[in-house]
Amino acid sequence: MPNLGLVAPGLAAALLGLPLTQPVPQPVADLQGAIDLPSTTAPASGVLDLGGWALDAAASTGTGVDRVAVALDNAYVKDARYGLPRPDIAAGFGSRFAASGWQASLDIESLAAPGAHVLDIRVHSAATD
Repeated sequence: MPNLGLVAPGLAAALLGLPLTQPVPQPVADLQGAIDLPSTTAPASGVLDLGGWALDAAASTGTGVDRVAVALDNAYVKDARYGLPRPDIAAGFGSRFAASGWQASLDIESLAAPGAHVLDIRVHSAATD
């Protein structure tokens, strides 16, 4: 049976003359939230009001979110207004998440033909940029 020698990665790098770099830990997001308006099956026509909340529980300060974007059928439409008061969320997650609410309004008829469409809310973590 052949003798297999195990060499530590640092020693192997030194023997080969390679620089040894440690991996840089990447921030990890813990995004949480909900869409409160509209309901999942609400028919939409005219102006559609959207609302909800979003936070990054892994952020060290603030809500951890710096952008909430609205997309229709996978196409960006606009950014929602973010930072609205949500005392219910502050009560559940802590006072630094009090401004985790978001709101947007869309004129659906100007954006899409009648029929079924997919509405996406995309949240961006300030901690993982």
